[in-house]
Amino acid sequence: MQPAFSPVLVARFRRSLVAFFVGVCWPAFMLCSMPAQAQDSYSRRYDEAAGFNFNGVWTLVQDDKGFLWLGTGSGLVRFDGRNFIRWSADRIDEGVPQLAQGPNDELLIGGFSGQAWRRTSAGSEPLHGPDGKPIANLKSFVFDAQGNLWAILADELWLRDGARQWQRVELDFAKSQKLDNVYAAGKSVVVLTNAAAWRLHIDRPVELVAQGDFRRFAGDDDSAWLANSSMEVMRIRAGERPAVIKLRKDEYEFPVDMKLRGSTLWIATIHGVLAVEADGRIRRKAVSEGVGKYRSLLIDREGSLWLGTFAGLLQFPEPDTWNWLHARVVGIWQTADTIWVQAPDWSIYRVEKTTGELVQDALKGVLCVTPNQQVSAVFADKIYSWRGSSFRSGEFKAIADMPVPVDMSHHLYCEADHNGTLWVGTNEGLFRLAPGRDKAIRINFPGLSPDDIHPFWFDAGDDRPWTLLGDRVCRLQADNDGNTTVSECVVSGTALGYAYSALRIDAQRLWISDFSVYELGADTGLRRLPGNRDFADAKVSHLAPAADGHAWLSGGTATRVRPCDDCADGWQIVERLSSWHGLTGNTNQVVETADGDVWIGGLTGIWRVPKRVRDTPLSVPRVIAVHAQVDADVRDLTAPIEVAPSDHRLELEFATLTYRDRSLLRFRSRFGDNGKWSTPVQDSHLQFAALEPGNYHVEAEASLDGEHWSEQPATIDFKVLPPWYRTWWAYVLYLLAVLGLIALFVRQRVAAALRVERERTRIAMDLHDEIGSGLGSIGMLAGAAKRSSASEQLRLVGEIGDLASLLSSGLRSVVWSLRSGKAGIVELGEQIADQARRLFTHGAPNLELHLPDRGTVVPVPSDVHRNTLMIAFEALHNIARHAHAGSVRVSLGAGADAGFVLVIEDDGAGFRPDEQFAGAGLESMRRRADAIGAHYAVASNAGRGTRITLAYPARSP
Repeated sequence: MQPAFSPVLVARFRRSLVAFFVGVCWPAFMLCSMPAQAQDSYSRRYDEAAGFNFNGVWTLVQDDKGFLWLGTGSGLVRFDGRNFIRWSADRIDEGVPQLAQGPNDELLIGGFSGQAWRRTSAGSEPLHGPDGKPIANLKSFVFDAQGNLWAILADELWLRDGARQWQRVELDFAKSQKLDNVYAAGKSVVVLTNAAAWRLHIDRPVELVAQGDFRRFAGDDDSAWLANSSMEVMRIRAGERPAVIKLRKDEYEFPVDMKLRGSTLWIATIHGVLAVEADGRIRRKAVSEGVGKYRSLLIDREGSLWLGTFAGLLQFPEPDTWNWLHARVVGIWQTADTIWVQAPDWSIYRVEKTTGELVQDALKGVLCVTPNQQVSAVFADKIYSWRGSSFRSGEFKAIADMPVPVDMSHHLYCEADHNGTLWVGTNEGLFRLAPGRDKAIRINFPGLSPDDIHPFWFDAGDDRPWTLLGDRVCRLQADNDGNTTVSECVVSGTALGYAYSALRIDAQRLWISDFSVYELGADTGLRRLPGNRDFADAKVSHLAPAADGHAWLSGGTATRVRPCDDCADGWQIVERLSSWHGLTGNTNQVVETADGDVWIGGLTGIWRVPKRVRDTPLSVPRVIAVHAQVDADVRDLTAPIEVAPSDHRLELEFATLTYRDRSLLRFRSRFGDNGKWSTPVQDSHLQFAALEPGNYHVEAEASLDGEHWSEQPATIDFKVLPPWYRTWWAYVLYLLAVLGLIALFVRQRVAAALRVERERTRIAMDLHDEIGSGLGSIGMLAGAAKRSSASEQLRLVGEIGDLASLLSSGLRSVVWSLRSGKAGIVELGEQIADQARRLFTHGAPNLELHLPDRGTVVPVPSDVHRNTLMIAFEALHNIARHAHAGSVRVSLGAGADAGFVLVIEDDGAGFRPDEQFAGAGLESMRRRADAIGAHYAVASNAGRGTRITLAYPARSP
């Protein structure tokens, strides 16, 4: 890209030079060596005590969100009004003298080495230049109002457009002049070289602004302020001749930065700060000691002026509110063009309303200003009056004598009525000087001493003063001889401790202050107004009229109220001046001028709050989430925040991006979009503990007046994780466990039912095996006995008896099998032996028992015990019924694998086990052996006896 350099450039250059020299020499525009006024503004200091320790501030910008970004000697720093945060320290490890804020919140950073970076959400990344490589030769860069980036790289000027395409800017003057800096000037930019200042547009020819070695620029498309190293400041406006302001080089040395705030140019020099007004007046700010040299200026979006220094930051919340004297002021009045000031030592100062020039008068005395703006003073034995028509023309002249010299160390006061009569209270009493008299006269109060007379005041248009006389509120009227008439003592004054000031509100109401505000009504008497609770931490010491029938209440702050009958407080607060307006508080007295400026006298001197400052509305702060921490773990706000069950505390911090008066700041928060807002507080930290598991959505907003809140709340979403026993998979496990328990319960019930059924079946089988067949045989024998002869009946009865004895033994065996007890091989052997002895008595057949010793320990499970018994009983019963044996041998002993071996054998009739008539008993014994996992074997032959073997656990014989 090549901005046009037209052939008429030289002609324009010459005309500009002529205009420049004419402007410098022309008396109407010559502003050289104008004195700077010794004024100040309220400021705040951010240094090490406030957390700043970054080796000085070189440059300042404010981003779109409202954060302040500081280029320091230690790198890039973000400031939110509360915390200084070092940014991207891993990449930017050098001093940052340049910052450029562009569209879409693009922040570019320039280092001392010539490198450049772009800020990202969590850090920074290299800024790539025309060659696609990271820039390493940056000299100066700036965004214009259209979002184009202009950069001086080495000795060339480059332009990056909205599409981020680089183009080299061809400049003819660059062939002979060295490019130093580029500045934004509206839609254009101004390039400073070692010989001139040039204005460049994208679509217009290059323009010469002025010739000279200029070091700093401020302005827009139509105006330019230029400063050189000789402390000459040139003002160039379209259609006007250039004007030059010559500053004292020995006082300011060198300009380091310039910024326009409205029509005022602010200049930071190495050793001071200057304000150049539109009319050429220069004001000098007194800056705090110990801040070192100054480096940069910033006007933030709330209008505050920021000054970067080697020791930190200075902020002037409202730099157009000026301060004089820096000492206590006890009284302040106004006349046509002058503000009159009374100091505690009776010094008299006056300030010109327009220029702010402060003068201390040679005369000391007690000031008294009449309603028609006649200024008088009392000192020693003289009364003086100001003779003059304006601030700059006039002096105090003696006009009358006091009857006795005034003791200036005593409390004195002076008031004047609308006729010009002066009333002077001294240690000697009250004196009165009527117009045209050359000597004041003493006022006589029969029965009262001078100490009983409190200060007094006048109603508008009335020359009879109100005063406190002892415990009465009364009017006074004195004649020319000093005789006093006391009248209209309408109310007891016992509620008033002292009367400092009074103000007529209307025909029916008079307000009186004695650190509280009382209302004296024609019909209501004296009452303390409820609105005094708004001044719980301050004392209302003075009342003054304000515009629109309102009243100024002076105490800790200057407050304007609207008196009202229908208000619960007696008034409605409509304005309260604070540090937002550039004040420090501690207001003693207020004067409002006809143009709306407010002049305040207080503990820290005189303050002027211009009407435009009073009309500056409170901003609506923006709130941004800046920090999240779970216990000691700092969390990334760009990632989902999760709080584990083992975590104890979640801390959230929000930046409330307002700087002008953070004492007004109120912060509130809520859960969800429709939750209830918390009570407004000043602290923007939130802490949460012991939250129920779930998803949370937190909203936060801020306000300066309690009525207008952030347009868009800041939000943070986080999730509190449940403990493992409250997770979904734990609930699934719980469900499965419940289902498993139910299934187990059902299974156990079924198993129990099956066991009962099996037990019933077993008992039935046992009864069948032991009793059933025997009972059947008894029945048949009994039937046969009925049909038989007597001898045969005897034989059958004997058989029935034998059979019944066997059945009894079998029944006992069933009962024994159901008993619970010790389950060992010894007990098993005893039970088998006991049954065998019952079956085989009297030695026929011969019974031979081989049982284990009492010390043998072989555990036998209960089911094995029972089934083994039943097998043994079945075998013994079979021998007793069918074998006709001569001998029976029972052997029980320990076997392998912690088991046992049972052998029952006889020498009886025997049988063939494979024959069908072998009986159901053998099959029953086999099933029982299989049920307990035992090996069962039967060996028998007809005529050779039977051998039954049971081995538990099952093993080969």
